[in-house]
Amino acid sequence: MHTTIRVKNFKSLKDVTLELGQLNVLVGANMAGKSNVMDLFKFIYDMTFPPPGSMGLANAFFSRGGFSEVLWKGGDERVIELSLSGTTSEHGPEWPWDYEVVIQVMLDTTTSASPANN
Repeated sequence: MHTTIRVKNFKSLKDVTLELGQLNVLVGANMAGKSNVMDLFKFIYDMTFPPPGSMGLANAFFSRGGFSEVLWKGGDERVIELSLSGTTSEHGPEWPWDYEVVIQVMLDTTTSASPANN
């Protein structure tokens, strides 16, 4: 069972930790980020279960307009962090698990444009 989800720099979610239980209800004012929390779950799904012939991470970003459309726009950081924690008892005693994804776009500074000679 998932017990905790933490996300940093995903859409309007600057740094959010959600403690999950057996049943979860998402309530909040308009523009509070409820839809972005729901899209976070869809993003994780799209990343881990891509359609045949596509790559998971690329698929998750492409369907949302690219990395810059998913990245939180309130700062200079160019990294999105997702972490999931939980427990499982599928094959015997319960044991904890943690999974973390850090996605960073590196800007290519090795190429430079030179002015055209006329």
